[in-house]
Amino acid sequence: MSDRFKVDSVKIFKAPGFRSGEFPQLPRFSAELNLVTGRNGSGKTTLSNVLRKVMWEGDSQGYEASAMGSVNEHQFEMNLDGGKLICKDSDGSSNSLPNQPQGEGMAYSLPIVDLLQSSEKGEVFAQKIQNELFYGIDINAAATNAGNVAKKPNNLNKIYQQAEARRKELVSKQENGRFLLHEIEDLQQSIDRLAELIKRQEIISEAINHRKNIEALDKLTSQKEAFPPAMEKITPDTESIYDNCKHSLELAEKNLASAHFEIDSKNESLSSFSLPDKLLSDSNGMAKVRKTLADLGVIQKSLQELTLHVKESEASCNNFKQQYGWLNFDTMQDDLQVKLEALRRTSASYEKVCGELLLEKQKLERLKEAFQENFDENELKLLENDRSTLIHAVNGTGQHKGFSLWTMLFSVIMLSVGALLSVFLKSWIPFASLSACAAIGSLVLLFRKNEFGVDVPKALIDKYFDFNKRKPTLDQCIRVIDELTGKREKMIESQKHAQQVTLAEQRYDEALSRFNDWEHENEEAAKSLGIDASSAGFENCRFFNFSNELISWRKAEEEYQRAESKRLSLEQESARLLDFFSQLADKKVESISEAQALGDSMLHDLEQYRSISASRDILQKGLEGMETDRSSAALQMDQFWKDRDLERGDTVTLSKLCSEYERYRVICNDMNKYSSELACSEEAGNLSHKEMNELFTMYDDVKSQIEQIDQNKVKLGSLRNEYRHLTNSDELAQAKLDSNRAKADLVFAWDEYALASAVEIVTEEVKKESQDKDRPKLLEKASENLKLFTNGRHDIRFGDDGFSSFDFARNRSFGLNELSSGTRVQMLMALRLAAIEQGETGVFYPLFLDEVIANSDDERALALVSAIAGIARTRQVFYFTAQLDECDRIKASCDANGVGFNQIRLSDGVKKSEPKAFEPQVKKKWNFDCQYDQWMLVNGVGSGTLFFDVGLLPPWYLFFSLEQLRECLDKGFEYIYNVLASTSYRGSSVEQIVRALEFVNQKAKIGRAPKVDVDVLNDYPSKPDKTAYWKSMIEYVQDIKEIDGLELIQKINDGNFKRFSPAACDELKDYLANKGFIRLDIPVMENALILDELSELHLGDNAFHAAKRYLDMLT
Repeated sequence: MSDRFKVDSVKIFKAPGFRSGEFPQLPRFSAELNLVTGRNGSGKTTLSNVLRKVMWEGDSQGYEASAMGSVNEHQFEMNLDGGKLICKDSDGSSNSLPNQPQGEGMAYSLPIVDLLQSSEKGEVFAQKIQNELFYGIDINAAATNAGNVAKKPNNLNKIYQQAEARRKELVSKQENGRFLLHEIEDLQQSIDRLAELIKRQEIISEAINHRKNIEALDKLTSQKEAFPPAMEKITPDTESIYDNCKHSLELAEKNLASAHFEIDSKNESLSSFSLPDKLLSDSNGMAKVRKTLADLGVIQKSLQELTLHVKESEASCNNFKQQYGWLNFDTMQDDLQVKLEALRRTSASYEKVCGELLLEKQKLERLKEAFQENFDENELKLLENDRSTLIHAVNGTGQHKGFSLWTMLFSVIMLSVGALLSVFLKSWIPFASLSACAAIGSLVLLFRKNEFGVDVPKALIDKYFDFNKRKPTLDQCIRVIDELTGKREKMIESQKHAQQVTLAEQRYDEALSRFNDWEHENEEAAKSLGIDASSAGFENCRFFNFSNELISWRKAEEEYQRAESKRLSLEQESARLLDFFSQLADKKVESISEAQALGDSMLHDLEQYRSISASRDILQKGLEGMETDRSSAALQMDQFWKDRDLERGDTVTLSKLCSEYERYRVICNDMNKYSSELACSEEAGNLSHKEMNELFTMYDDVKSQIEQIDQNKVKLGSLRNEYRHLTNSDELAQAKLDSNRAKADLVFAWDEYALASAVEIVTEEVKKESQDKDRPKLLEKASENLKLFTNGRHDIRFGDDGFSSFDFARNRSFGLNELSSGTRVQMLMALRLAAIEQGETGVFYPLFLDEVIANSDDERALALVSAIAGIARTRQVFYFTAQLDECDRIKASCDANGVGFNQIRLSDGVKKSEPKAFEPQVKKKWNFDCQYDQWMLVNGVGSGTLFFDVGLLPPWYLFFSLEQLRECLDKGFEYIYNVLASTSYRGSSVEQIVRALEFVNQKAKIGRAPKVDVDVLNDYPSKPDKTAYWKSMIEYVQDIKEIDGLELIQKINDGNFKRFSPAACDELKDYLANKGFIRLDIPVMENALILDELSELHLGDNAFHAAKRYLDMLT
């Protein structure tokens, strides 16, 4: 049986993350199982690193520690100092640990993070085990390399053969180049001999071309003489010029005839009007008639009102005379004078009120009558809609204000087109023609604009026009719009009268109220004089009635006289206006309505007369320009026939000449070409006829020899290129160099192939021997361990692709990258344990496990726990975890299997600060037996003190606004004192307010803990992704973005994170407290204490609830 090496104790003096002497004192370790627990940051990882480093040499910089270990009874002391490991036995002599496997320190440490990181230590260690099965030789790589090397000599042999063939080919071509040089020299001599023939060929060709040109020119001259002489004056644009002249003349004659017809029609229309000469001769006649018609309308309305008023006044006077005609006014005058004198002081005012009341009543009745006669609100709205529709239709046709703009635009376009055609054709005729068209078209459009129809809705046509099948003209629409405008003005005036009625009714009610007041005063005055209307009898009653009626009669008589006078003046004015219309129309006009009808008819006829007359004048002014345009077009046509020597109107000859002009132009061009060529060959033209015939005889001989020269030149060029190519020394040298390189590569490849073949044979033998001996023992133990960890579900296999796991439940294999994190951890752990046992000889060294069951389900976790307990029987085991549920499972398994264990809590040595008692303080005593104003005066509090003590601040303004309360509680009150001190006192005594402020201010100083976010969590020095529960916490925080430290702990306590053990929760609290996310040193105050103080103040319900909500939020 092998011996067990156990670590008895460890002292850590210095380590990364811990200052000197800061690491807690550790107890002695158990020989079997040691459970090391603690919060994150307590030193679990540091302890694991120290235990590994005191047994295996490695990078120990930054560590200072000592450890005691033993094998059976033999003691050893291990010291880490200055980055070196010093090991001494019990005798004090330096010695290494017994049977220690070299370089296997990481094999004994199994942290879960290393096992889960597939690209680093976990799978690298698996690859190392795989290589060790074959004594350090990569069999697959060696076989692949040998196969690639075997192909390489064959490829290089082909390259060498190709390079050698190329070299021989170039040498052969270089020899052939010498024979080509002699052939090139012969060809050059032949070309030199034939060079003289080229000059002779040029002379012959020039003579032949000269004769051909003379013959062609003679033929073209005879063809040109066959055309008539007038052909010389024909141009390509002759037909278009004739068409333009003809069109201009016809258009000018048509426009002139149309203008005459329009003038005749206007004169005929003017002769149908019968208007007074005075109205036509007077320039202001229309305005005078319009004013007279308006005056007649006002006079007629005033006469109606005054006639009615006169009748009412006359009836009132007659009624008074009939009622009191039996009285003797002479005998009653003295009595009345005495009695009226007694009531003079009050009756004067009474009479004034009665008169005002009567006037207001009469005016109100007149206004009501006028309003009922002339105003109808619905009719006004309908009239407004019809008038707007007609105006929009007139403006939309473009025949009103914008008609002149369109006419101008038409003229500009016509003139521009004419200018462009004149520039292009180099003639003034198109510009003059289009200018005349623009002028005539503009005049026609202006004269006929009133005859174009206006798009008016059919309903308005049926309502305001006498026809319904055609559109009304612009003048008809404008006349209807003017009529509607007049009606609209009258109705708006009636609407103003309606507003006056409302005001008059108000004034009448006020006058009636004053009348009642004065009547009461008259009754009081009568009583004071001894006159009692209720007891004095018939005389007194009749006296008062008579006095009232007398006052009314006097006023009515005065009104009657004034109204009668005004009526007479209005009748005289009416007669004067009627006389005006009689003189204007030269006939008797007796009534106002007849005068108004006559005036409207004359105004309408006058407007039409002036419109037609203006149109006629414009047409007459344009006749002179039309006559000029017609004369100009006729002269232009005469000049056209004269310039071409043709009789006027001979269109047949003109058409024939234009059709033959193209052939004539081609003949002339050819003649010019031959003439220029003959002028250039004067030397050939001077030769005699005999010499010309001799040249023609020599032409065939020279031509055949020239063709031979061309062939020799082509052949000479190709031979020279071929010679240069064959004698190129650079290409031949490169071919020799390529051949030598290919030969050297071929020799090296054969040597490499021989070595690779030997390696392949050796590796095959090693692989065969390894599979027969080492592989079964290692895999058998690893499979045994994995079946133990997975309750017999998984087995380890090995093949060409490396390690894999066979799942018996699913009957298939899975590679490392296909396994879950829990199964991959168990497989790698099984391989490491098997390799450790395979490499150990005589001594079992401790095993370090770090939460290896964290990613396993309950069933596999129990299997792993049972396996760990079994391992602890044969070797010392250290298990590091921050989850107490894992500790509970391991301890239960150890108790069941009789395995001793020791639990080491690294957090036991951490001291917590005790909470401090809450003691509100008041720095100064004040006199509180006064209101706010006296309190500020007595205690010397001024509104300008910015640094006023917080405990003395008047706070009654705070609780009336939730926003200001929150701002003050967050920032401590000092900065906002000016605003608060200037606010008027609203609450109870200052003492109650200051006491409440002290509690609230203390609460604000406690404040809320900062929020936890992902960036702060990642700031943890020990890297929070070491444990599964820390990863779960980060995912949770990332989901909700921001959370308070206490809220996070509450979530953990509520069971939102099932893997959090109590120890892990304690560790997290310490971390959050150190980072400032939890205030553990200040007790939580009861909000009820603050709210009780606030309830004693005279606060509103909204302010009190706002303070309560804020205090609840601070908790």
